Amino acid sequence: MPSDERRATRELLIPMTPKRDAALARKLEEDKRFATYTSQGKKKVPPTVKLSDLQKTIRASRDKVEGLTIVEWLNRMDRAPGEPIEQLIWRSKANDVKGIKKELARIDKTWCFALKPAFKEGRLKWDVAGKLPPEASPALVNLIGLSERGELHRVRECQFCGKWFYADRSHEKFCSIGHQAEAQRSDPKYKAKRAAEARRRRARLKNKGGK
Repeated sequence: MPSDERRATRELLIPMTPKRDAALARKLEEDKRFATYTSQGKKKVPPTVKLSDLQKTIRASRDKVEGLTIVEWLNRMDRAPGEPIEQLIWRSKANDVKGIKKELARIDKTWCFALKPAFKEGRLKWDVAGKLPPEASPALVNLIGLSERGELHRVRECQFCGKWFYADRSHEKFCSIGHQAEAQRSDPKYKAKRAAEARRRRARLKNKGGK
């Protein structure tokens, strides 16, 4: 008896368990994926994730976490309008160096902001000192990091409701799909386009009815 048949017979004699069922299902899925890939005639090995792609994913996740801390601060109801962190964002997006220096001086005067190095658990960490609100400290630190990496532009205001959000894609202008749809429905160009489509649809139905 060939070795493949002996192995198949031995597998049939082994009692099935939920754990074994899951393992066999995973193996069948891997075999199916490999067969689909090799049938395309590109390569004889299954596709693998590139290290560069993995690094980009990790970097994007880190940027989003840092951006959400800024968004959380900007959307606070008790935050004073036009406070230094918001102004720093607008100045940074406009590459206004003089304005950035002005806001930093304002932060230093209002909050006495300072970074102090400290060794904790064998690692160097930075403590925020001053009179900053607890939620403002991580927002300010992460703002600096996102600005250095060129990702601060993703922290933006929704063009429908004015709420701050973090844009996963560079072309996003709204904080949710619902607000995007509402903005489109209220746009005169969108209304004119829908009205033209409705007229064409009625014309087609009328022509069909006439025939």
